[in-house]
Formats: sequence, structure tokens, C-alpha cells
Amino acid sequence: MASVPDILLAALFFLLIAVDVAGNALICMVVYRSKEMRRPMNYLLVNLAVADIVIGVFMLPRHVFHHTFQHPTGMTGDYLCKFMTGGGFIWMSAAASGILLIAIAIVRYFAVVHPLLRAFRLNNRHVLWITAVSWGFAILLTGPSLSSMVYDPKRDFCVEDWAEWYPARVHVAFVFIVNCIVPTTAMILLYARIIFKLWCNQDEITNSVQIARLKARRSATLMLINLTVVHALCWTPNYVLYFLISIFPVPSFHYGSTAYTITVLLVLVNAAADPMLYTWYIDGFKRGMRSAIYCCHRNRVNVLGGKTPRENITRKPAELGFSAQEQNNKDETVDTSHL
Repeated sequence: MASVPDILLAALFFLLIAVDVAGNALICMVVYRSKEMRRPMNYLLVNLAVADIVIGVFMLPRHVFHHTFQHPTGMTGDYLCKFMTGGGFIWMSAAASGILLIAIAIVRYFAVVHPLLRAFRLNNRHVLWITAVSWGFAILLTGPSLSSMVYDPKRDFCVEDWAEWYPARVHVAFVFIVNCIVPTTAMILLYARIIFKLWCNQDEITNSVQIARLKARRSATLMLINLTVVHALCWTPNYVLYFLISIFPVPSFHYGSTAYTITVLLVLVNAAADPMLYTWYIDGFKRGMRSAIYCCHRNRVNVLGGKTPRENITRKPAELGFSAQEQNNKDETVDTSHL
């Protein structure tokens, strides 16, 4: 039987997972439903949303339903750790998110600092390449850790059991550098240059049109900076703890410890906060999510009332506030690739 603290902790995890999955699923739905939102930068945000959904889904068996079933041992338990309860796909999504955030920062850098270089303007082909590289790199990076995952009956937890011939510490150090140090450093340098260009260098501004465009660029940049800062603050403790557990073992730091659970909660907070940041800064996501929630509520009322839902549920972009004129005036932050 699980204790009361374990039940409360599982309830907290479940609440954050529900917010994570529902919010990021709505982000994907908004981009799918509206042609005005189908833009290259938004496709990258959809990739981030998918990564956040994967994180939430694979936290369910490990941190919510863990006390509701007896984890099998032996080969069955090891395979269950590799593909479900071990968190390997959570690490994979984290690695993909890091590459995606670096790509977004690079695209933003060229859009703001070197706007005349058309070869670096984001398009759908670039999105496909970025998506393939980010997820392919994530699979290669987490493959060794995924293959070494086994179930430890004494700890009642999935741990890494590295082969004697494999340089485990080198691999852990490489993962820490590539997933934590490199993305954070790269994004600090890129956004520092972008901030200097948008906030400190205003010699070229001469009319109201350029002032409006500058405000749109600043708003888009603030959203991306906040997205990056939240990601770094929430993921760094988990990476640091993983590094310490593997390189400098400390008795109080281990898989399943209180410190480890706190770092995992921070990871989940990041996944749940991302869609809130999108809707806070981007009016198109805000209107689209509001419309999606309204349509779901209307259909539910019609079904409960015995009425047949209207066949044409999809509304025109103008009805959702996505008209071309309003998009240029109020929602320029959506397509950040050209600002």
C-alpha cells in the first residue's frame, strides 16, 4: 500500500501531466486547424509541444501508476524499463527539445541581426531538416542509456547497468555537455546579440512602421527568451543530478531520492508551462485555443441536449481573428522567421 505522501505526490504529477498533455495538444490542434497558423516557426513550436507530450505520457507509468502494480523482474522487467518505466523517452525528448531551441535561436539571430540573408530564412524545408536532425540526434544520444536500463528490485527503480567495456563516465559527461552546457551557452550568446540589436541599436528607426515592426520583433524575442530560460532553469538541476549520480556518487543522491523527484517535477513544470508561454505572447494561439475549447464545449452541449452537432465546425480565419490585416497589426509575433 502506498503512503499518503506517495499518493499526494502521484496526484501532483498527474495534475501537471494533465495540464502538459492537454495544453500542448491544443497547441498542435490550433496549428492544424488554422491555415494562418501554419507557418515554419509555429511548426517548430509544434515539435516542442510533441516533445512535451511525450515527456508527460512517459512520466505516467514511472511517477503516477508506479504504486498501482508490481513491477516485473528479470528480462521482462528490464525491457519494461527500457521502453516504458525507465524514462528513456523522456531523455530523448529533452535532447530533441535542446536541439530545437538552438535551431530557433539561430533562426531568430539571422532574422534580426542579418535579415538580408535570405538563405537563412526559415521555410518548410528547413523545418523538415531541423526536425529530422533533432530527433535523429536525440535517438543516437539516448540509445546507449536506453540499452543499459535495467530494473533493480532492491531500489524498486530502473537504473543504468553499464557494460564493463563501455566508458560510462565519458558517455555521461558527453551527455551533460551536449544537452546542458552547449545549448545554454549557445542560446545565451545568440540572444545576447539579438537583445543588443533590438534594444540597444536603434539608429535605423525613422518612422512609425519601423517602430511597430520593432515592437513585434521584441515581443517575439521575449517569448523565445522566456521559453529558453524556463527550459534551462527546469532541466539543469536534473542534468546536474544525473552527472553527480554517475560521476561523483553521493549517498543522498540516487534514482528515486527526494532530490531526484524534485528535479523531475521541475522538468514536468517546464512541459506544462510551454503552452502557457505560447498563448501569453502569441494572440493567434490564444484565439485558436479559445475557439477550440468553445467548439468542444458547444459540441458537448449539443450531444447532451440531443442535438446533432453542426457538420461545419471549422470556422474561417477571419471569424477567429486571423484576418490578414489584424495578423499584421496585432499578431506579428506568430511568424517570427521574418521579423
